[in-house]
Amino acid sequence: MISFTRRVATLEKVEIDEIRLHSHPKGSMACYDAEASWEDRPVIEFCGGQDRETALHEIAHLITKEGHSRIWAVALMALHRRYLSPDRCHRADRVLAMEYRSARPLYLERYGSAAPRLKIEKERVKKRFRR
Repeated sequence: MISFTRRVATLEKVEIDEIRLHSHPKGSMACYDAEASWEDRPVIEFCGGQDRETALHEIAHLITKEGHSRIWAVALMALHRRYLSPDRCHRADRVLAMEYRSARPLYLERYGSAAPRLKIEKERVKKRFRR
């Protein structure tokens, strides 16, 4: 994971001062899968063993210096195309569009169909409007 992240960062000319990898004992408090910060200095932190998609997700944050915006989603989908196989790229783009609203129109534009919606999101919307 660390070597892949470093290789992509070098190819994309993204500065990363530090890549941290940590884990938690089984049953302890968990944290986010990964996190990128760029405020003080560029750092990526992974929790446990992560995959290439997670590394690309965090690198896209460092490239754009944005949260989960449309600009970030465009950058991430471009990274998927460059560093993942076509099948893995399509799966990663679909998951991205399912999880982040900012990527949904981009997925539709690229693949010609809407990504499926997450059931969790539908439940959250239902609960919000029950009040």
